[in-house]
Amino acid sequence: MSTYDDWASAVGATLEVDGHAPWAVIACSPATDAAGWRSWSVTLRSPEAVDQTTAAIHLPGVEPEPVFVVPSARDAEGTTLVASFTTPIEPDPDTDGAS
Repeated sequence: MSTYDDWASAVGATLEVDGHAPWAVIACSPATDAAGWRSWSVTLRSPEAVDQTTAAIHLPGVEPEPVFVVPSARDAEGTTLVASFTTPIEPDPDTDGAS
């Protein structure tokens, strides 16, 4: 499963996407930690028209995983997509699980 660090480090990369032309990672928001959860969003750009969908994205160093994306803009050059993520914050073993 991908992490915030995986997505943040992929900004500027072009990723393979099953069933689609490759998508560029345009931006990754800062992560927000609250109540044991980490949340962030990623902005992607496809050179083709894409509707709301779940697509298998090949992020470097991570097994391909399904990601739900929603179009936020479309023009003659393609579609801007947004994916939102929320994952549990893993306890820090150096602090006995206190976060």
